[in-house]
Amino acid sequence: MVKVIFKNLQKSEQVRSAAIEKVEKAIDKFALLEPVASTVILSRGQSRAHAGEAEFGVKLVLGGRGRKQFVVQKYGHSIQQVLSMALDCALELLLESFAKERVALRSERRRWKSYQRWRQSFATWNQLGA
Repeated sequence: MVKVIFKNLQKSEQVRSAAIEKVEKAIDKFALLEPVASTVILSRGQSRAHAGEAEFGVKLVLGGRGRKQFVVQKYGHSIQQVLSMALDCALELLLESFAKERVALRSERRRWKSYQRWRQSFATWNQLGA
């Protein structure tokens, strides 16, 4: 479930549906994140670089059961562009997180197999000595 919050920005059904569609498409790639609610905060403020120009911001909060939350915040001149940049960054963070988890599980399995081999060789050595 994706929740869209508008902050200093006029509510628009088109923007809401586009944000929901993009975030759901990204979440579909990661099955572990599906049951958790994600939040997209769309905001509008003054540009830091140029006076009078509007700057859009997107804050994307993604999380999973038993996982830490990922918070990505991006700013730019087009809300669609900023949303795409935030999703790209969030996907990179998720891929990196899942890769770290996969490496940790692989090393744990490797240690367990090594322990089993050691135990088996120790049992064989005891049988020969007895």
